[in-house]
Amino acid sequence: LYRSDGLVILSNLLSRLSGILPKEASTNFTGSRIMTYCIRTLAGLGAFDNVRSAIHSTPVLVHDVMKAIRYENAPSIVEASIHCISQMSGSKELQDLMLKLGVLWFLIPLLFE
Repeated sequence: LYRSDGLVILSNLLSRLSGILPKEASTNFTGSRIMTYCIRTLAGLGAFDNVRSAIHSTPVLVHDVMKAIRYENAPSIVEASIHCISQMSGSKELQDLMLKLGVLWFLIPLLFE
């Protein structure tokens, strides 16, 4: 998937979905399911070092994954997003990028729910 420019396609899809999917979307909404599968795929790709370096070069993708935590009515999206963040944390460079993009401000409110 990575070698056939799948990361670019997933990035574009996630960016488009985060722009049009309402924050109140439920898990049953088709867009929510697509976003969940997209983020789960990114989490799987995040397990590979060479893909992590490619993800590091697209901070918009990282930010879109972090923003997906805000879909409170779609727990599958939140779960996939947290899993993807944990997979991307395997790289020190991505850890630094996520900290600069404010990953803590997305994760800390989840601790108090």
